[in-house]
Amino acid sequence: MKAACLFYNQKTYLGPTIFMVLQIGLHVWAYKEFLLYYYIFGPLMFASCGLYFIVRIKDPGTIPIVKVEIPLENNQIEVQIENNVKREVLNAQANDESNGQISLDQFKDGPDNDNTIQKYYPEQQQQQQADNQHILSGRGMLSSPSSEQAKINTPNKQTCISTSNAVSPPILAAEKRFCMQCLNEQPMRAKHCQYCKKCIPMFDHHCPWIGICIGEKNKLIFLIYLFVQIAQLIVGIRISVQNIGLLVVMGIIVILLITLFGFHAFYVAKNITTWEYLSWKRISYIDQNSRYPFDKGVINNIRLLIQISCQTQIYEWQLQSQ
Repeated sequence: MKAACLFYNQKTYLGPTIFMVLQIGLHVWAYKEFLLYYYIFGPLMFASCGLYFIVRIKDPGTIPIVKVEIPLENNQIEVQIENNVKREVLNAQANDESNGQISLDQFKDGPDNDNTIQKYYPEQQQQQQADNQHILSGRGMLSSPSSEQAKINTPNKQTCISTSNAVSPPILAAEKRFCMQCLNEQPMRAKHCQYCKKCIPMFDHHCPWIGICIGEKNKLIFLIYLFVQIAQLIVGIRISVQNIGLLVVMGIIVILLITLFGFHAFYVAKNITTWEYLSWKRISYIDQNSRYPFDKGVINNIRLLIQISCQTQIYEWQLQSQ
């Protein structure tokens, strides 16, 4: 029942797969003399349908709620924002901007993936502080420069963030970002999907054909589904040689699927996602001189994809040493 509601609420239509199953299935029934292709095509057809539902239901990955810790001069405070808190809570304005208070309405989206947080300072405070006196700055990364304070007043609680010239390094590295939609820390290679309404680890793309995001936990099964779908259509073309209309339709679909599978095979070989490949100029952890920072070789990349698809925890990505 839950799976049925999921299909209905997200308006996922099974038209492409159901159409191919019905059309080719009826055609196979009409040409039973092709026994060899019939017994090959039948399992492929059911496997393709089963894989479609598996990819559709399988979770691409869930990022756990984490705490954001910022080092202080005397002690440390913890800022914990839970995922289920509505975003409207963060729209509270500070009462006194002259004391360094900020308004979260003035956060601006950054070039990475709409998750950059920018600190606002009044003009009189900017004249007195150095250029590095930002609590939240850069391309979505946290830093801990000066002793400036910021307060965020919400109906439920008041959070005070204070930093100073402490010796300890920042807790969050450059690849750590904060998602203002999910109100959660965003690990490297993750991106918020506006259709799924959540952050997807190792975000690849949102597939309109299936109606779900392709991410860390379902990318492998998605590639298997593409391969089986291609094999099914190739066998179906051999059976449907006498139906010109169906032959043309299946031929076009096969060409598109082979092209799509080829691109994803290249991405797997280089350990890069579709989003990273298309938006590499806007991603902070991808160097313009080295567009494949996670490449460990073809065999190791395939082995790593199988490993992260089978494990339950979110994989912690690390940049390769240059």
